[in-house]
Amino acid sequence: MNKFEIQSPANIEAVNCITQKLGVYNRETYGPSGRESFSITQSKNGQLIAGASGFTQWGWMYIQILWVESQFRGQGLGQQLLEEAEKLAVKKCCTKVNLDTFGDENKNFYSKNDYQIFGMLENYPPGFNKYFLFKELKQANKP
Repeated sequence: MNKFEIQSPANIEAVNCITQKLGVYNRETYGPSGRESFSITQSKNGQLIAGASGFTQWGWMYIQILWVESQFRGQGLGQQLLEEAEKLAVKKCCTKVNLDTFGDENKNFYSKNDYQIFGMLENYPPGFNKYFLFKELKQANKP
């Protein structure tokens, strides 16, 4: 058996190659995903104060990041970002959204917005839990 080459931090060229090869396999096995990335941002005085990013594929949206600058939290920006992401998901013909988050406060934010927990890792990061959530979207009636 050949010896594995371990690199930390990762070799970006190797990561890109692995990603490309997995993409080929997935297309051959599961069909085209239609993967498309997105970002939604809010700025004030030219400074980014809130944003969300992720991607859509196979009729799902995955929200990788949803962030609000600490001084602007509690003003509804997170809620607005989530709503904009969900509107985009519907526009992209997605029927579900999934995401993961740390801590009970964040989990409660998503739960209040009709996200359901489907998994949890305890003590990740130490002292907290990581939650995996999803939401079924209501599709707009088409004429």
